[in-house]
Amino acid sequence: MDESRTSLSHRDAGLISWALFHRVNLEKNEQRYYYLEVGPSLLDEHAVLRVWGRIGGHQRGMVTPCASDEEAQTLAWRLVRVRLRHGYRVVYPADLSAERGERE
Repeated sequence: MDESRTSLSHRDAGLISWALFHRVNLEKNEQRYYYLEVGPSLLDEHAVLRVWGRIGGHQRGMVTPCASDEEAQTLAWRLVRVRLRHGYRVVYPADLSAERGERE
């Protein structure tokens, strides 16, 4: 992996409150979404919430507690980069560009 790509952090790219991604490929009958949110959960002050599944279909979710807001933001940006590498496109927020997510 290129060293310049491993240095991206939320400090360089901005903070994530929430983001929505879609991956649609009608030839493969693939219509997926991925929702990501950073904030407090019921039991933790800092957490990353993820919900994913088929658009209009069954969904799954996961809450990952984090020790600090910085840890939550770091995890969120790592998940953004993974989604972009897997072919998802950003639906919201519009300023969360592929350029930012792919630099790491």
